[in-house]
Amino acid sequence: MLALAVMLLALLAPAVSRAETTWRWNALDYSLEAAFLGAAALDWTYTLEGTQHRDRYNGVTEWNPILGKTPSRARVNTMIPLAMVGHAAVAAALPHGFWRTAWQASWTYVELDAARQWWALGVALRF
Repeated sequence: MLALAVMLLALLAPAVSRAETTWRWNALDYSLEAAFLGAAALDWTYTLEGTQHRDRYNGVTEWNPILGKTPSRARVNTMIPLAMVGHAAVAAALPHGFWRTAWQASWTYVELDAARQWWALGVALRF
């Protein structure tokens, strides 16, 4: 995920540097970031349950290549919060408007889809 974020920033850098930048966040920016954080937290919960109790779920594995197929609890509890902070940092670095909104909305979709996939596999939500 980090590699994808770096590649995206490298591709967007010329457009962002020419854009009129407004670094302040508005209600939409905050709402989209909150939605992403909520979706990431949901995926985090599913990831912990699915990867730490594989015997309950027919040996399901994680599909995020950064985490690996069977990540340890410590790895999950380190990498996902780092990704959440990194996401907010990239969003803050992008100018207000299309690029920030696209960044936040697309990654919210990715996280919600990951949670949907865990749910479809029958993984339970345990808090």
